[in-house]
Amino acid sequence: MNQKNLPNEIISLIKQKMKEDAVSYGELSKETKIPKSTLQRYITGRTSKIPLDAISEIAKVLHISADIASALSDKTSPLAAYRTPYQKKSPSSVYYEIPIGMPIGDVLTADSMIHLPHMSIADTLLGPYAGNKNLVIMHVTGDSINNIVKKGAAIAVLTQITIDTLHNGDIIAALYGTEKKYIIKRFYRDKKTGDIILRPDSTNLSFRETVITHENLEKFKILGKIVVYNVIL
Repeated sequence: MNQKNLPNEIISLIKQKMKEDAVSYGELSKETKIPKSTLQRYITGRTSKIPLDAISEIAKVLHISADIASALSDKTSPLAAYRTPYQKKSPSSVYYEIPIGMPIGDVLTADSMIHLPHMSIADTLLGPYAGNKNLVIMHVTGDSINNIVKKGAAIAVLTQITIDTLHNGDIIAALYGTEKKYIIKRFYRDKKTGDIILRPDSTNLSFRETVITHENLEKFKILGKIVVYNVIL
């Protein structure tokens, strides 16, 4: 098991976040699956060697992965020693992530996004979209598009786009009506009527296309266009 001495910088980050969010050792233990007594030894410095996967799990639960990733990219930071050879060769960028099950509503507004957790992804995985500040990581929770993107997949969604920038066949995440959960379907626009058609691409034939007429466009909100998704074979 790969282990490292835990720098004071990481300890300070963990302690500060636990204090700000009023997270107890017991609660952190429950979320990380790391025994409470072990966590106390890690964070108080009584244990000198800490498994890297434990550091990663603690950072993920406390939503400070972005802070650690930022420190990793800083060669002057004590955390630079934590980088693996792969990390040194492959730079990464940090993105906001919308967790599975979160009611989305207006979560993509600037004021709301700062409260979202972060995810660090290697730039090589996102190609031309790497580092794009308008990119948000979301998750597919249904089968409406399972011919292309399977349920459970992580998707990179390019936000801050308009209807006029979309092309027929693009896969989008959107809100319609009073529904707070986003839908993922293919986008089409009828040139004659101006109607928006959200069409499934699924093996489940019970899914039906949604037609949004010009009169109902105010009920329709584009969250973004899916530009990258992961596939597990």
